[in-house]
Amino acid sequence: MGIRVPLVIALAIVLASLAPANAGATPGDLDLSFGGGDGLVSTAFEDESGAGAVAVQPNGRIVVAGGHEEFDLARYNANGTLDTGFGGDGKVTTDFGYEGERATAVVVQPNGKIVAAGRAGPYFALARYNTDGTPDTSFGENGIVTTDFPNTDFDNANALVLQPDGKLVAAGLTWPDIDSPKEIGLVRYNSDGSLDTGFGEGDGLITTVFPESEGDVANALLLRPNGKLVAVGTVHDFPNGIGKGEVGLVQYEADGSLDTGFGEGDGMASARATTQATSAALAPNGQIVVAGGWESFATGRFNADGSLDSAYDGTHALFPGWHGEGRLAYGVAVQKDGRVIAAGTIEDEETGEVDYALARYDATDGSNDTSFGEGGMVTTDFEGSKGSARAIALQPDGKIVVAGSAADGFGVVRYEGSPPPPAPPPTPEPPAPEPPAEETATPPSSAPAGDTTQPTKHAHKKKHSHKRRRHRRCGKAEHRGAKSRGAKRSCERKHHGGHRLR
Repeated sequence: MGIRVPLVIALAIVLASLAPANAGATPGDLDLSFGGGDGLVSTAFEDESGAGAVAVQPNGRIVVAGGHEEFDLARYNANGTLDTGFGGDGKVTTDFGYEGERATAVVVQPNGKIVAAGRAGPYFALARYNTDGTPDTSFGENGIVTTDFPNTDFDNANALVLQPDGKLVAAGLTWPDIDSPKEIGLVRYNSDGSLDTGFGEGDGLITTVFPESEGDVANALLLRPNGKLVAVGTVHDFPNGIGKGEVGLVQYEADGSLDTGFGEGDGMASARATTQATSAALAPNGQIVVAGGWESFATGRFNADGSLDSAYDGTHALFPGWHGEGRLAYGVAVQKDGRVIAAGTIEDEETGEVDYALARYDATDGSNDTSFGEGGMVTTDFEGSKGSARAIALQPDGKIVVAGSAADGFGVVRYEGSPPPPAPPPTPEPPAPEPPAEETATPPSSAPAGDTTQPTKHAHKKKHSHKRRRHRRCGKAEHRGAKSRGAKRSCERKHHGGHRLR
């Protein structure tokens, strides 16, 4: 005889089997439903490349781009497995034919096509892929484009945005020669990869130099809802753009001209919010959040007009227990509630350990968000690697995807986040005004002139009813013995004014 399990216990077992694998997880914990059950995914490439950019598609798939000697891309399913519908094994490589090729930015178009940007040798380089990872031959030449700024020795694209009209804008640096300062460079492309001659001076190219700077670089590019572009990077203090500096922001009109309503009236703004800016993101209220530091893990914030938000201080993610100052944020994102999340690298000078680092900051003043990780901070070790996190993306459900380097290639980590705030209840629409009552035509009245009395409802029925009663009355009188017609006529005269009924 088998053992009987009470119904309540059986139901509890079933519910337990259906419970999420990471039940009870808190923001900052590894998402155990991702990868091999530990929240981590490592993907090897032949050139031991690292990841430099990440994007989340609307269907939940994750696209990661990077490289070392060529453009390397990988696409993952929502659970972290490689998507074999992309390149056959989830991976795609593109060789431009130059030494030193790396993708540092990636966007996904509404039609599912993927565009990666970076450098190929000394040039800005872009590649566009169909949804299955094959080159999109309608873009550039066999799916690739390279751009050379005039009179420069080296150009590098670090950021990419997709405009609603399908045009692409890449931003980075141009370097005339080793004896000259680096400059901020922007290029806008038509949807087919050709240069947009309506941007800049008619060639699709723009360079910008901060006054009294020793070298400028754009590491991020933001697209405002009104079509204006904001390039964010570093204005360096040292020759050739090496070392510390200030955060530099340049805002452009949609045609590429400087926005004189931004900064000091010349479209440019700079401040030591951090000692450099490696990445940037737009806050829901239009503010600009930057991440970076120099031997520190830091974020800063600027108002929409380019002025520094002095009430925000995002410099307190110190990662207790780590030795030295090897802390640097490389990627930043802003939640819908305004809280800031930065991802980067932390290195212990005593042990040599290098880990992914993540910190979340309060939306109001930039203090550590203690509801995240331990005191607002999280570190993650890819065993056997000197992994560093370089990019971050937020999923619609609030989970956090971070990409960087692992032992043999890409490293991707997903963390639990905070679910987005509930959408406000829809505003009830005012009731539509009732249409005016339809007027019905009034039949001509037989009332004498000056008589405004209108026939009442069912009046015609009453008239016919009286007639039928009179007919029945006179008919009965005749039936009761009125042998002659005189009796009937007498009845009709009495009840109907002498008119005969038919």
